Amino acid sequence: MRITLLNLCIAACWLSTTAAAVAEYRWTEVTKAATFCNRDGAGAVTFNHRMWILGGWADDPAGGKAHVGYNDVWSSTDGLRWTQVRPNTPNNAGVWDVRHCGGYVVFNNRMWIVGGDPLLKHYQPDVWSSTDGATWVRATANAPWGQRHLHVTMVHDGKIWVMGGQTFPTYVPGVPEAFFNDVWSSSDGANWTRVTEHAAWSPRGMIQGGVEFNGRMWLLGGGTYDTPSNRSGSSTTRFGVLRTASIGEKTRSRRGRRASTTASPCSTTRCGCSPAGTPTRRASIAKTSGTRRTE
Repeated sequence: MRITLLNLCIAACWLSTTAAAVAEYRWTEVTKAATFCNRDGAGAVTFNHRMWILGGWADDPAGGKAHVGYNDVWSSTDGLRWTQVRPNTPNNAGVWDVRHCGGYVVFNNRMWIVGGDPLLKHYQPDVWSSTDGATWVRATANAPWGQRHLHVTMVHDGKIWVMGGQTFPTYVPGVPEAFFNDVWSSSDGANWTRVTEHAAWSPRGMIQGGVEFNGRMWLLGGGTYDTPSNRSGSSTTRFGVLRTASIGEKTRSRRGRRASTTASPCSTTRCGCSPAGTPTRRASIAKTSGTRRTE
């Protein structure tokens, strides 16, 4: 009986200690209206002690039904004050074209943009890099993993990796519907090697969660979106966590639609990405801090 009571006491003390030190993360709104325009799907990286926003897309600032793509670049050291490093210049052959949801990584002391989207009625299988955000060098115009969107891109073991993704026949009818679970790598962004045609995880696009952790690459969820067999506004999401050795997944379907973002209107001078006199919107910025809570 003494042993039992002692065990109960230890367990109660452990539970009390655990409850008394629960990690709590609180978000702080840094600004309701960042200088850059309202957008989604933009690239976001940290490089040279700054945060960077690369491209993106949004509803037409003029209120039309079309969407507007961006290839401007912004940076900040605090999330409050943003500097436009390069302006929005659509259809400029000397730099990567407007896009969202591409691959964005930092590798070999450069920022990289790996692929893009099909919204211009073609895919963007190009790879670009920059040391300052203003001048970009194209590593290749046509990477062999080519005709896809919503792939995951990460850095691991001295290489850039591209995995998964899907096609969008709605935007590019000439390319058949396909979902990928292949894996590619490159040590320079120009020359790519297919590591495997079919990884252990199921084919998927929308892999927004991909990280390197404990010397492994990890995929966090994924799904498919907006194809003839999976109509616009419908998505199938795969929940689960996978690493280089698959550890399982669960699937479910959900109905939904692309969420719209709202923010305070801003002037053309401030946003620097719409025609003169066109009202635009700015995005909000928030940050989080870890604190400890006692109960």
